[in-house]
Amino acid sequence: TLQAGTLATGNGNLVYNISGTPTSAGTATFSISFGGQTCSFSVTINNAIPINPSVTALNCTNAQTTAGTVNTTYSGTATIPYTGGNGVAYTSGASISSTGVTGLTATLQAGTLATGNGNLVYVISGTPNATGTALFAINFSGQTCALNINVDAATTSNNDYPFDFIIQPPHPQKDNLKLTILPSSSIVKNVFIYDASGKIVYSSSNPNLSISINISNLSNGVYMIKLVEATANKIRTKKFIKE
Repeated sequence: TLQAGTLATGNGNLVYNISGTPTSAGTATFSISFGGQTCSFSVTINNAIPINPSVTALNCTNAQTTAGTVNTTYSGTATIPYTGGNGVAYTSGASISSTGVTGLTATLQAGTLATGNGNLVYVISGTPNATGTALFAINFSGQTCALNINVDAATTSNNDYPFDFIIQPPHPQKDNLKLTILPSSSIVKNVFIYDASGKIVYSSSNPNLSISINISNLSNGVYMIKLVEATANKIRTKKFIKE
């Protein structure tokens, strides 16, 4: 809008008041006509600067963590990948208490989101009160995922007894979950399968692991399978995806 004034005798300036709300970024162009003379001028409209931090997804499945030991003080970090960061700084978060195995807390550390992909860092602390899986319900800018940390049994006189297992292909799993026990002489006394919320969806005592576990009734998603060995009471937990 042209503002009222008096023309100079010779050179001078006209003053226009620019107002309104631009609907998109780019260039706003104005055609000016005054005293039979015309011209145009432009105003650059920039993208709005985001105020709140946001991401499009969290990936707890690929989080980097270390296992804890029951009744032993835990001090470590969990690094959780994200996608679609908007480059805005964020403050530290409130402590999140673990479920399943309790006694641990996860606390988001302050930082600045990458523009695109990056990682959130949570400090994990406390003393786990049982063996199994500690679950944390992670929520950042409206995106959620379930973080898992394994808690192993304390060292015993039988700790030198080796025990592990391998989940056989295909990956992701289909209807039958096949395991290879290491060493083959190991005796497994319990098997548990947990869904992403920590709920037990399958359990078996003294299982026959020479055959596969039927998981055809499980919905597609991420699961944890936990095996408890009989001789040294060792626990091993691994993730698998059912589709």
